[in-house]
Amino acid sequence: MKTTINILSVSLLLSSYLCTVECNGSGSEQQPQPANRSTCVAALKEMKHAMDINDSNAIVRHFPRRTVEYSYMEYREVVGTCKEILARLDIAKLQDGDTVTRSIMTSKSPCMEKYSITIDADSLKFTDVMDKKTEYKMPQQDTEDEIDPSSLCEHMQWYHFRLVNGHLILTSLGGAD
Repeated sequence: MKTTINILSVSLLLSSYLCTVECNGSGSEQQPQPANRSTCVAALKEMKHAMDINDSNAIVRHFPRRTVEYSYMEYREVVGTCKEILARLDIAKLQDGDTVTRSIMTSKSPCMEKYSITIDADSLKFTDVMDKKTEYKMPQQDTEDEIDPSSLCEHMQWYHFRLVNGHLILTSLGGAD
């Protein structure tokens, strides 16, 4: 089982690396232009609106299929996760700061989920991190089982966007379990 997990982890990291190289390395794509925070936030709001109304033409512009096909993730999963991140965060707060985050914990779950968006010049990074709650203790009746439910909590996904001609374009993505 551990060998399978290790092989899967290595293949996920390699997939993320290949996506970054393939999606960013050819030089034939449009080059991003310098942007200010207001332009990035406006482009982010435009992308959120397109996702909220399910405008498939606009969604494809923001999420090029070529970028996603080099990853291990399915196209709908990528779009859905980014839509969930946007729904859970107050993106207007990015007008005054570089990062907006939110942690969500449910009382009976051993997991907590943390969403964030960070602006860095003309780039935005979305992250979705699930981790074990620090105060979680495995219930006594479950200690005989070999699998601690909190071990299923550990994963991360990230999505990098660049501002190109006033629109946010997904340029790379990855994840780790």
